[in-house]
Amino acid sequence: MAKTQAIARKAQIDLNNADHRQQLLNLKDLLRQKVKAKGARLRRYNKLIKIKQQNAAFENNQKQFLRSLEKQDEEQPAEIDPARFTTYWNSGKATYKVHSYFDVNNQYGWAMGEPLPFGGFKWVDTNIDITALPNDSPIGYFLEVDLEY
Repeated sequence: MAKTQAIARKAQIDLNNADHRQQLLNLKDLLRQKVKAKGARLRRYNKLIKIKQQNAAFENNQKQFLRSLEKQDEEQPAEIDPARFTTYWNSGKATYKVHSYFDVNNQYGWAMGEPLPFGGFKWVDTNIDITALPNDSPIGYFLEVDLEY
């Protein structure tokens, strides 16, 4: 319980709130996604470094490079043991930053490639139920809202 309280305090989750369990589950899922994304980035980085080292070795000594390729078949990298990973994750030793964002699906890049709307804009002073609007409507809306919390 003390670990849960420490994590909730760090993530600014009020344990007296009725939906604190859902918030903790959301945080756990978010952190899992971040670990997965960082793991993928680390694997890509390691692969890139390996390729650069191989290119340099090939340029320096082709015979030695070919011998090293034969040795690579014998040496397999260690894989992550899912049981140990889960145990580590649940132990609370994993550190995190709550206010991080990783664009692992390149959604920002995709949005930058989409055409910008032009023309046909007008002001509307009526109350609109935005929950009733379809997500794939050909008509889009810019909303100016006042939020109170």
